Amino acid sequence: MSPYKPLAQEIRKLAREELRASKALWKEYKRTRPSVSERIRKRLGLIGLSYGAVILLALARHSGPKAPLLLLALYSAATVVGRSNALFNTLYRSGDLAFYMHVPVTDKHFFGYAWRNFLKSSLWVWFYSFLAFDYLTVISKLGPIGWTAAVIASTLQWLLIVSLVVVVELLPPSWPKTKIGLSLYLLTFCAIFLPEPWVSLAWRGFLPLPTAWIPHIFERGVFNHESGSLFLLIPILLFLVSLPLTSRRLRETYPIVEPTYPLASNAAVDVEQDDDEIGVVREEDWQSTKATSNLRVTPAHLRGLDWNSSGWIEGLAGHLLNEREKKSADFLCGGHLGLWSSLWRLGLKVAAIGVVALLLPKLFAPWIGIAIGAVASFFALPVIGGRWEGMQLITLSGTVRPACAGIPLSYTEMSRVLAKINLLRYAVWLPIFLVYGAILAWRLQMAPLLGIKITAEILLVLISFQPILIVGHHSYGTNDTKRLNLHSIVAILVIGSIGIAYAVCLTIVFIATEWAPEGSRAVPAVAAATGMFFCSLLIWFCYKLFYNRGRLDTMRVAGG
Repeated sequence: MSPYKPLAQEIRKLAREELRASKALWKEYKRTRPSVSERIRKRLGLIGLSYGAVILLALARHSGPKAPLLLLALYSAATVVGRSNALFNTLYRSGDLAFYMHVPVTDKHFFGYAWRNFLKSSLWVWFYSFLAFDYLTVISKLGPIGWTAAVIASTLQWLLIVSLVVVVELLPPSWPKTKIGLSLYLLTFCAIFLPEPWVSLAWRGFLPLPTAWIPHIFERGVFNHESGSLFLLIPILLFLVSLPLTSRRLRETYPIVEPTYPLASNAAVDVEQDDDEIGVVREEDWQSTKATSNLRVTPAHLRGLDWNSSGWIEGLAGHLLNEREKKSADFLCGGHLGLWSSLWRLGLKVAAIGVVALLLPKLFAPWIGIAIGAVASFFALPVIGGRWEGMQLITLSGTVRPACAGIPLSYTEMSRVLAKINLLRYAVWLPIFLVYGAILAWRLQMAPLLGIKITAEILLVLISFQPILIVGHHSYGTNDTKRLNLHSIVAILVIGSIGIAYAVCLTIVFIATEWAPEGSRAVPAVAAATGMFFCSLLIWFCYKLFYNRGRLDTMRVAGG
């Protein structure tokens, strides 16, 4: 047991005794503590990850026994970069750091806290490794020996990944970990759909990766009963032996740079650096000039973002928004532009890969092109409403609240900015999506116009859902479903009823376009589509009334 755990338990005990002394405080504590349903949801999330791993192995089954090993090697390479980046962010930019900077905790103790959390989360590597090796053991009917070898190989793979993460963390932090990690995860996803000849070719190409060494040894030694790959145990053991040394060096050299308060605004730092340029009078300047009778102080303002030089989609958005909306969007974007154009280009590259897959019918099944097209659209489009930093949760003095809480931005104003930018992103992706639908229809030996029609209907459904997604962004961080009162019960019943009506309209659209007679499709389809937009907007309006007058709380205790 950790020596700090008894102390933490004693502090919790004393805190509960103090809270019980006040009926109001005890009632508030019971309201804000994690409920049984929340704890169940966390457990279900772990089950969902396990279920997803089983699905991936099921998809890889058609590609031969090397497919799980290829997926494991690529996933391990991606997780080395991803977990190294996550560990760095925890040590230098996390909300935990923001909390511990206000309490008497040394850098050594905080590093130990971050290191233990990293080791716990890295156990998923062991689980996925065991899943891959155990899958080969079952299909090969290796028996207890195979199961034992799977456990040993999974443990070695996990320790190797931890060693590699530490080595990567000791490297200079000047290379793009995020981009490399996302590329490797995307490559892992694409490898699921490779046919067996391509899996064998890719497996040979990725063997130089250290994350492929243990799967290669398992395949040759346990699966094929060959000993020619055992020489790879030498570099593997070198990595494992060096783990205590590299982890100790990482601990001793922390921090390599002075940690800064993670919740500080970059824009605020820029203003502080440029005070002289905009006329702000500092305290020392005030002391030296306070006797001057004609002193004039110019108020400081945060600089607006440059919408014209941040990307072509951002430039179009700058022309679409008025000046007030631009200032609101500056905040909602977190002071950074350029993401929408970058995601559009990424989606275009993925769509190009999908077009190549569709044009090679002998190598790729049609559903592979459909899956790649869906991934491309997920990158390019705000399918779940987009990422808005100004509406994310932040930690402040032991509480959690949305960043926009306390900022003079209304529900309607934020919704208008989100709707305009999201609709613009749909508009610029529309030509790519329609062309992709036409090519997919050709691949399925259908008329290209039918493919264009189907993709247009899909986009129509996604756009009709945008007001509901905007409601979800506003709801995120509030207690609208946690604290039941008359307002919340009425809102849930009304919005739920309208949501059912939306689902009914969506079903009518699907039936009218697929199964209705040819001459009688237009009227019910148009009427139901109109109903979808009406219901979606009505949900947005009803939540607006609830948001403005429903006694919502946007602040809660951290972890509650």
